[in-house]
Amino acid sequence: MRGAGTVTLESRIDSAEAQRRAEVALDESERRYRHLVEHSLGLICVHDFDGRLLSVNPAAARSLGYESHEGTGRNLREFLAPETRHLFDGYLQRIRDKGTDSGLMRVVARDGSERVWLYQNVRYEEAGAPPYILGHGLDITDRIRIEKALRHSQQALKRAYAELDARVQERTAELQHANDMLAFLATASERLTRALDYESTLTGLASLPVPLLADWAVLHLVNQDGTVRSIAGKHADSGLEPVLRQLAATRDVQLPETCWVARVMATGQREVIANAATEPGSFLGPGPHSEVASQIGVGSLVIVPFLMEGRRGALSLVCSGPQRFPPSDVAVIEDLVRRFQVAIDRVQLYREAQDANRLKEEFLATLSHELRTPVNAILGWARILRTRPLEGGILQAVEVIERNAKAQTRLIEDMLDVSRIVTGKLTFNLETLDLALVIGAALDSVRPAAQAKNIQLVEHVDPTTSPITGDAHRLQQVIWNLLSNAIKFTPSGGVVSISLHGSRTRVEITVSDTGAGIRREVLPFVFDRFRQADSSTTRSHGGLGLGLAIVRHVVELHGGTVEAHSAGEGQGATFRLELPVRDTSIPGGTERRPRVDEAAMPGAWEPLLQGRRILVVDDHADARQLIGGILEASGASVVTTASSREAVEALARSAPDVLIADIGLPEEDGYALIRRIRRLDPAHGGLIPAIALTAYARTEDKDRALAAGFQRHVAKPVEPHVLVKIVASTLEERATNSQA
Repeated sequence: MRGAGTVTLESRIDSAEAQRRAEVALDESERRYRHLVEHSLGLICVHDFDGRLLSVNPAAARSLGYESHEGTGRNLREFLAPETRHLFDGYLQRIRDKGTDSGLMRVVARDGSERVWLYQNVRYEEAGAPPYILGHGLDITDRIRIEKALRHSQQALKRAYAELDARVQERTAELQHANDMLAFLATASERLTRALDYESTLTGLASLPVPLLADWAVLHLVNQDGTVRSIAGKHADSGLEPVLRQLAATRDVQLPETCWVARVMATGQREVIANAATEPGSFLGPGPHSEVASQIGVGSLVIVPFLMEGRRGALSLVCSGPQRFPPSDVAVIEDLVRRFQVAIDRVQLYREAQDANRLKEEFLATLSHELRTPVNAILGWARILRTRPLEGGILQAVEVIERNAKAQTRLIEDMLDVSRIVTGKLTFNLETLDLALVIGAALDSVRPAAQAKNIQLVEHVDPTTSPITGDAHRLQQVIWNLLSNAIKFTPSGGVVSISLHGSRTRVEITVSDTGAGIRREVLPFVFDRFRQADSSTTRSHGGLGLGLAIVRHVVELHGGTVEAHSAGEGQGATFRLELPVRDTSIPGGTERRPRVDEAAMPGAWEPLLQGRRILVVDDHADARQLIGGILEASGASVVTTASSREAVEALARSAPDVLIADIGLPEEDGYALIRRIRRLDPAHGGLIPAIALTAYARTEDKDRALAAGFQRHVAKPVEPHVLVKIVASTLEERATNSQA
């Protein structure tokens, strides 16, 4: 019995221990559960079927902006977003029916911000207690925001890619269009530059831009009377070409100022008309031009001005619809007009070149005539003198020969002067001048010609006119040219007058005649080189057309002006030149070389070269004989040679005092000869004074001769007494230098 009782007691003790242990384990489990709930990152809350919160873990409270104890006892419905509270009853009903529910719940935190919970809630029941709902979930507000931002970013990225692709396509199209425009401009330049006449160039400008830039094009040119002529171009629709050509067939019209084309040509500024129907003004104004234009259709247009030989013009590119011309196309159109302008200038240069070639051919024909005429007289009288005696006619023959030789010399001098003017090497000997004396000398020179034609010379010279600084020889050449022209073109019995008057600052010389006058179309060109009013073989007056060109350049180089006036053919002509009155003292450093006054020169036969030994080198036998005869008549002993080799041999045999050499020699020219002589020892003639007597008479020829070693340069032909004087002065300079 005892044994059984003992077992029972022990069993009781074991059962109590087991219960205690179970209670301890339960407490530990509950403690761990509470610890897990309190520190869980998930949202855990318990509420009854009325929605009253029985417990809220810290994570759920923090999501709402509360402490844990602040949520207990409040209804979950209060925390829902207002617009979703009506869904709460359905949520509770689903848990009653199914025991569980999940989804998204929108709640409002203490600060008013909205949060989104992802929840999974279940129904719990315990014996002796009412059922409750255990909810657990996650606050996915930030995740939703991130996903939304990501979706927005993806959408923005898609849009950006789409926009980029559109821009790439747009830029590709623009580049293609730009390439097309460059190719168009290159083609246009090639076609425009190939054209050598105005008509082809105009046609090219009017047709090239169609249809690439416009539906149709037309050119407008202003006539001298102010009317406008339209030149039809091209239409993209060949069926409308006949209508477009009616523009060229309509008469020239006077465009009103409100007309866009007239405005462009008046201002020189291009116009872009986006919509012709709404813009104030009109394309071509009322009239036949406008009627034709309206038949074709004018929606939008670009009008660009240009100039052609001083005439104003415009290019109109027209589209049937509005808003057709972007800025890039307008720039291309303006570039096209600029290229057209270059092509027009090229055509003008080509025409000028053709005119220059024609003038050159006419000049060469005139030159041949003018040079052959005096030569014919010289050769004719020379032949008469050789073949038969003239008894008392010898003096007449010599005068004719001398007069024609001088005329030929004057022609050559005029050509050389023009060459000097063109190269900028026309030199002046400046000095103080009394223009009354210069005019008197020129009158004396032309008086025989005037008397021969029974022309009266009238002189009105103010003796109180101020002196000027200038080149007496060149100004006398100017006045002689004007007087000679007046006498040439004035019929017998006419009058040629010259006047001189002035002020403190300027002097004026006027030459007038009652002669043939100057045609209006010729008047602007009378001072141009090689220009003549009549260049035909039947012309009445000789000359090369150089005299007035020389007059203008000499006067302008003196700081003056010259102009021509004439009322027309048969009305006479007047030439008026003005020269400035400057300080009559010669500027420092200006060379003042004495002018050769032929009237004051001693005769060629005076013995100025008595006892002098002179070596002459010229391959022309007649020239050697003439030079030798002039020098010997003045007392010199002369040795003549025909080449450089003979000259060097003669120099070695004797010791001449001076060398006179031509430049144009066979085998070795005069430049080589003088350089060869200058390399000789002084005892063998290396320092002999040398004079270049040559037909190479340009300034550069003179400079080259002096640089080669000559002391003087004398142009052929030369007057005998001038040659003797030059040789004598050369010898005097040598003596002076030797003494120094």
